[in-house]
Amino acid sequence: MQPLGCNVLACDLLPNPQQNDIVEFVDLETLLHNSDAITLHVPAMPMNHHTIDAEQFAMMR
Repeated sequence: MQPLGCNVLACDLLPNPQQNDIVEFVDLETLLHNSDAITLHVPAMPMNHHTIDAEQFAMMR
């Protein structure tokens, strides 16, 4: 996305410091407030079910 002029934000419990030049790591609320598009990359497991709920959707643009 960067070659297209996009800023890439990421929220990760375990950020990879090697990716600091590729993405800007922020908290979830900042990510939701400032993103035009959001993708989730998590395994389909019961603990990840409803990761994004009505409260988080309300924070989005």
